[in-house]
Amino acid sequence: MPHDFAHQTALVTGAASGIGLATARLLEASGATPIVVTDWIGETLKSATAELKGAVRLAGNVADDGFWLAATPHLGDLRLAVVNAGVSSSGATLTSDGGYLL
Repeated sequence: MPHDFAHQTALVTGAASGIGLATARLLEASGATPIVVTDWIGETLKSATAELKGAVRLAGNVADDGFWLAATPHLGDLRLAVVNAGVSSSGATLTSDGGYLL
């Protein structure tokens, strides 16, 4: 069943290709506006999302706090976030219960 996201601000990370780009397209078709799209490589993001009307494109590393400080003014009344960007690590990861995953 389709959802109506009319006039709701949406954020999609990893939006230059694959699942992220497909999600941004679906959100636009469902009425979301504006759609804030992010990806690591700005030129790829710009060309991949060129057909999205009114998209706000933010290039940068979503794992960097500075990126989010700069992005905050563009998020407005954020209602939906699809956190699709992948970050991998070769080290241990801290879990919510204070343990570690290797």
